Amino acid sequence: MFKMIHSARSCLNWEQGMERNTDVFTDQDAISEMAAESQMVSYIGADSAFDPAMAKPLKRIGLPHMKLNTAGRQRSRTLSNSENAVPLTSSAFPAPTVPFGDITNVIQHSGSLPFGKQLSTTTKAKSEPQQAPALFTQAAASQAESTLPELEVDVSHADDPQHCVEYVQDIYENLRLEEMNLLPGSSFLQGQSQVNSKMRAILVDWLVDVHRKYKLQRSTLFLAVSLIDRFLEKRDTQRRNLQLVGVTALLIAAKYEEVYPPQINDFVYVTDKAYTKNDIIQMEVQMLAALEFSVCRPLSVTFLDRYQVVNGCTEEHQNLAHYILELTLVDYKMAKYSPSHLAAAALLLSNKLLHHQPSWTAAAAKHTKMTEPTLKECAKDMCGLVETVEQGQLQAVKKKYAKLNLKILQS
Repeated sequence: MFKMIHSARSCLNWEQGMERNTDVFTDQDAISEMAAESQMVSYIGADSAFDPAMAKPLKRIGLPHMKLNTAGRQRSRTLSNSENAVPLTSSAFPAPTVPFGDITNVIQHSGSLPFGKQLSTTTKAKSEPQQAPALFTQAAASQAESTLPELEVDVSHADDPQHCVEYVQDIYENLRLEEMNLLPGSSFLQGQSQVNSKMRAILVDWLVDVHRKYKLQRSTLFLAVSLIDRFLEKRDTQRRNLQLVGVTALLIAAKYEEVYPPQINDFVYVTDKAYTKNDIIQMEVQMLAALEFSVCRPLSVTFLDRYQVVNGCTEEHQNLAHYILELTLVDYKMAKYSPSHLAAAALLLSNKLLHHQPSWTAAAAKHTKMTEPTLKECAKDMCGLVETVEQGQLQAVKKKYAKLNLKILQS
C-alpha cells in the first residue's frame, strides 16, 4: 500500500514539474498562486477544529491469518472445476483507478477575495508561526495516549495490522451487543414433533467427526451447530431429514468460514449416499429462506480466542478450554447460555482444573464484563460434562482432543 502511494505521489510530482517547465507564467499568475497558497497555510494554522487524527497514515486491514497445507494446494489446481468456485471472468476484476483520486487535503479557493485581503491573511499567518504546531502536537499526543493497548500482548503486536489493536476493544464490545439477536431460545426443540434432545446430540457428535475428517476451522463447527438450532426453532423437521439438516448447515458454514470448502459430493459421501446432491441443494434453499439469509452471528469460540489472550494461556491451556467449550455443543441444556458467557465459563473452569491462582483475574473480569459468581452455575454444568464424558456413548469430542495428550483426559 505504501509503495503504491509513494509511486502515485512520484508520478504526480513529476507531472507537476513538467507542467511548470513547459507553461509560461505571467507575473500576475505567479502572484495569485502564491497568495492562494499563503491563504491555505493561514487557514490550516488558524482553524481550531483541525483534526490531527486525519494525519495518521492509513493501515490496511488484512485477511485473518490462514495456513494453506499441501492438500489445500492440490485442491486449488482443481478449483476451476469446483461447483463452489466463482468463474474467473474479466468482468470480475474492476478497471484500474487512480488511488485516492477524489481524496485530497488541498483546500480549493475561488479566488474571489481581493488581493489585499489575501496578503493580510498571509501576514497574520507569518506573525503566528508557532500556534499550529503546538496545537497539533498536543492533540496528537492525547489521541495516541487514548489508543494505547491495555495488554502487554497487544503492545507486542501494535505494528501488526492483522491484530487490529486499535479497534479490538470496540470489536468485542460490539459482538457482545449483537450476540443475543440471533440466539435461539432455551427451549427451541419444544416445537418439534419427531426430534428430541438425544437425536440432536447424536447429530452434533457425528458432525464433530465429519469436521475432524475434513480438517475444518473451529468456527465452522460452531456456526454449523448454531444454524441447526436456529432452523429447528423455526421449522418442524422429520426424523429422516435431521441428518440432511446437519450436513446442509455444515456446508453453509464451510462456505462462510473456509478458504476451500468441501464440495456437495463430499457431503453426499459422508452420509453414505442417504441423500442426493439435489436433496442437499433443496435443503440449503429452505434453510437460508427460513433464516432469512442471516448466517453470521457472534460465536463462543470467537470470544474464547480473545479471553485466552487476556488470560495469557499456554497452548495446552488453550486446548483444554476449547475441549470444554466443544463439549457444550453436544448438550442441549447448554444452549440457554450466551456465547460470551460460555467462553468465559470455559476459561474459568480450565483455570480451576489447572490450579491457577487466582482462578479469575482482574483483567479477565474487566475484559469479559463478568464476575466469578455469575459464571459459577455455567462452570458447574461444564464440569459435569467433563466428568460424565467417559461414561457417555458420544465420544467424538474426546477422541478429537485425545491426540493432543491433554493431562485432564489422562487423569
